[in-house]
Amino acid sequence: MAHQIDWPSWINVVLVFVLVVITAYYAWSTQKILDESRKSRQAAERQATAAEESIRALRQRLEEEAGLSRTIVAAAIQTVTRNIDHWKSLNIPNLAVIYGLPGTVDLLPPDYDSAVQHARRISVEASVELAGAFDDLRHAKTEIEILRDAKQTSPAFYQEHSNAAINALNQATLDLGKAQEYLQEAVKKKQPKA
Repeated sequence: MAHQIDWPSWINVVLVFVLVVITAYYAWSTQKILDESRKSRQAAERQATAAEESIRALRQRLEEEAGLSRTIVAAAIQTVTRNIDHWKSLNIPNLAVIYGLPGTVDLLPPDYDSAVQHARRISVEASVELAGAFDDLRHAKTEIEILRDAKQTSPAFYQEHSNAAINALNQATLDLGKAQEYLQEAVKKKQPKA
């Protein structure tokens, strides 16, 4: 008797084998997807950590610059205040008449433009007042240099330019006072509340 092949059983075996292969393939591809997802997540975490570190470093740098800015502006204001006090203590008209004004008229601090820029980081209003004070001091310097370089002229000339120089020094003092008020206000606003 001829041995009859049981086709349904063989088909079932082949189908089970195919299902096992397909399931194994799905398991393998799912594992690859999970591995790639894990790598992407880890890369995203590294980027987030790096971004947080960058932000922290930037915040620290800005805080340090704010401290540096306050120091630079305070030093400029102190220098200018001393210079104004010195020139106000002199009798400018009498020194001009006797040709006794110094050859060098130092009223502005070195790097005064930098002081204005640093003041702007703290308070725009303060930087405007500080720039105004420096303009007044340039005007006073010009007036004093005119007096210093004048050759025998009328008393009215000496009085006019002396008054202009003194008025510019006084206006610079007022502008510096306003700048300091704005700076103090800005610093108070930025201080953490207890």
